[in-house]
Amino acid sequence: MESVVLSCAYSPDGTMLAAGFLGDGLGVYSTTSWTRILQIRSDEGVSSVLFSPNSQQIAFDGYNQTVRVWDLTRGEELLAMRGHTGSIFSVKYSPCGKLIASASNDRTVRLWSSQTGESLHVLKGHEHLAASVMFSPDGRQLVSSSFDGTIRFWDPETGEPGCVLKSSLEPVHSLAYSPDGKWIASGHDSGPLQLWDAVSNEPSSVLKGHTSSVLGVAFSPNGRWIASASYDKTVRLWDASTGTPILILSGHNALVEDVAFSPNGLQIASGGHDKKVRLWDLNSSWSASGLQGHRVNSLLKAAYSPDGLSILTASNRSVQQWDSKTGASLPMTIKLDGHSAIVQSIAYSPCGQWIASGSEDKTVRLWRRRQEGESECWQCAGVVRAFIGTVLDVAWNPTTRMEFATRCDDNSVQVWQVSTNDEGVVVRMLWGYNIGYLCAEDLISKDAIDLSPMNQKLLVQRGAVDSSLVPEGEGSDA
Repeated sequence: MESVVLSCAYSPDGTMLAAGFLGDGLGVYSTTSWTRILQIRSDEGVSSVLFSPNSQQIAFDGYNQTVRVWDLTRGEELLAMRGHTGSIFSVKYSPCGKLIASASNDRTVRLWSSQTGESLHVLKGHEHLAASVMFSPDGRQLVSSSFDGTIRFWDPETGEPGCVLKSSLEPVHSLAYSPDGKWIASGHDSGPLQLWDAVSNEPSSVLKGHTSSVLGVAFSPNGRWIASASYDKTVRLWDASTGTPILILSGHNALVEDVAFSPNGLQIASGGHDKKVRLWDLNSSWSASGLQGHRVNSLLKAAYSPDGLSILTASNRSVQQWDSKTGASLPMTIKLDGHSAIVQSIAYSPCGQWIASGSEDKTVRLWRRRQEGESECWQCAGVVRAFIGTVLDVAWNPTTRMEFATRCDDNSVQVWQVSTNDEGVVVRMLWGYNIGYLCAEDLISKDAIDLSPMNQKLLVQRGAVDSSLVPEGEGSDA
């Protein structure tokens, strides 16, 4: 990106991401290849962008006082809606796709026909610039926010004004409706987010954490999370039901203008004045709030212990254990160093005596709890070197003792059984799926199922399996 990013939005079908720039128009990108599939040139800034509900059109506004609609299939402009006398800061489609709402520096909100471009209603009432506009999920209400500190409700069919909410937090930069229509989140100039009960129109809770203006806010598709973008250069993730801060996403080098969830809720896109659109994978960026020790932007996985008293976090090449009540790091004897690459997955065994960690170094390490005097420590009891790629996930069987499963980036799945004897730990593969190649050494795979003849022969060559497992007629070739 060569220009400041002012806005971003996913298409409802999840196949496209759009970004609006300052002085460089609009770019539409494929979420499969991340290549640009459409560029719309404009000398003005694109401060807001939104796809139509059917993902076939895109509407955007800017500092030139015009709302434009483009057909994505043909790559041509369909409508140019003029009427505002000031810069436009927000544009939204109604859920049915028939209406477009826009909020402007001229203190008005306008409703347009998305089919004809006709101006249907001019909504007046704000005493300062209208910063954001949003339809309720059922399309029956329109909500707008303003720097005058108010949130106003309107009837989108008639244009009649409704309830007015007055925020004590003053300038309201951004708005978002929860998917069930029960809550509204507003971002404010002084840093907090305000949650409102959309049924009673009463303020609920204040979410504090940002140190400067909240410029963008969005609910996840399932309504569980709220993401916020701020002038303080961060994106924050919150628990929508409790207001608890969950995660700080640090990476932008300048203020962050906008934030959006992907339709499946697994990714967040954010754009800012550092001229970058950043994509955050919630599966690999998840962190518990308040844990200081791992850098948040490199923390990959977290897991609770079976008793709920501690939390494991994986970051870089180590695993760290924390007190779940206080957030304090437990003694450094608990820090599990040993992997030679980033740790992608961690899990406690159901008994709480074992930890399995999978890494980009193509291994799974097994850690065993030990008691040394009055303190406890964890020791590496074994390393499974049986993978040709990154171990993305590891999970213990909750009902079968000492059995765990792994998933790798080659889409293979294996199930393992752990046992101990006088000589140490023995790891045996029970079965595998979609295994194209095995590189096991010193691995017991007796009675393993779903192995191809080639893999059975390979294991024999490496001394990892009894020759009795090789189909008749193939053992002599080994």
